[in-house]
This record gives sequence, C-alpha cells and structure tokens, in this order.
Amino acid sequence: MNSSPPQPSIARLGIMPRVPPGTIVSLYTEAGNAFDFYGRQLACIILPDGSCLNDLLIEQGYAKAESEYSCKELARYQAENWNAKLEKRGLYAIT
Repeated sequence: MNSSPPQPSIARLGIMPRVPPGTIVSLYTEAGNAFDFYGRQLACIILPDGSCLNDLLIEQGYAKAESEYSCKELARYQAENWNAKLEKRGLYAIT
C-alpha cells in the first residue's frame, strides 16, 4: 500500500480556473535575465486580471526563485517561498 500523500493536479492547485488553456497572458523579462543556463526563457507571467502567475505558484509552494537568476522581485519571492516552506504548502507538504 502506498502511504505517500496524493499529488495535487494542476487543476486542484487553483491555477486552471485562473489560466485556462488559451488564456492570453503577458510576459516580461528583465535585461540580462531573459534565459537560464539551459536556454529556457525566464519571465514574469502577468494574467489578464493583472496578477502574476509567478507569485501564485511561489505562494502556494509549487515554485521558487533561484538566486543565481536575480530579478527585482528576488527578495520578495524568497520571502514568499520561505513562508510556503514554513507553512508546509504545496511541495513542502510532502517533504
């Protein structure tokens, strides 16, 4: 019998209702931080209501900002990540 907690689906994270497939979003990148080491684009994802998907994912414990890719929001993202970790939200609930 598997005793690990069930993994939340993206729909259960509350993200799908806010960003259903086909939603038009805005991306913004900071000069010097457009891509990571692997060539993946780094950006803040702004939703139609003006909120930031990055914030939502970090607050819920499903993403974190890496200090090697500094951005103007890094200190705030790190504080949000720390709170998610302390409150065992998201992935921190199973670690």
